[in-house]
Amino acid sequence: MKFLIRNGALFLFSIAAITYGYAYMNEFLSIMYVSKSLVIPMLSTYYITTTKRISNLFLLGLLFAFCGNLVLFNSGQIFFILSMGCALFFLLIHMVLIATLTGAIRTYEFLKISIPFVIVVVGSIYLIFNGENQIKILFYVFGTVLGIYLSFSYYLFRKRNNNATLLNLIGVFVFLLYCVFKGIEVTKQSNDIYTVITLSLYPIFLFLVTRALTIIDLEKDN
Repeated sequence: MKFLIRNGALFLFSIAAITYGYAYMNEFLSIMYVSKSLVIPMLSTYYITTTKRISNLFLLGLLFAFCGNLVLFNSGQIFFILSMGCALFFLLIHMVLIATLTGAIRTYEFLKISIPFVIVVVGSIYLIFNGENQIKILFYVFGTVLGIYLSFSYYLFRKRNNNATLLNLIGVFVFLLYCVFKGIEVTKQSNDIYTVITLSLYPIFLFLVTRALTIIDLEKDN
């Protein structure tokens, strides 16, 4: 039964993400609301039925991701900022989980990794979004957290160097790309290609980091 629920939830997660993208591009509002509202619940169901040790903290992070999705049903900069806030909480929660999985962290080694990541991310934000004074500070704060988030993921990969941590690292880089394209889409009012990219990257990111956590959990029993 759990096998059927797990695979059914993964299938519905994929269908919901694809359906939402199609509905969004064609402005089918009713379908868009229903499909997007199913993405996180289906992923949460997949996680719960796959892992043997359910992390309430990760489920809380997914809840913030769900709230961020709902907020983006509304257009306007204020709703975009609220969505970024929800995403920020998800990143912070996931960082705590990664730090727990990593164990003892050597401060000097971590700083050598994190400082370049933060400089690159924040520098990229400055180059891409320079002139967007209304939310520039929020972008810099978010970029700093994102740089540290990348650092934790890379540090975990270096320490364990296995498929699960690599999958998590790839997922985090996918999220970085999502943030860049989403920022361009919102601030520059760009064409549909950026919308298509962001609609594709976000569910991929969510699945990769969720799958990585389930694999890490399974490895503990081997």
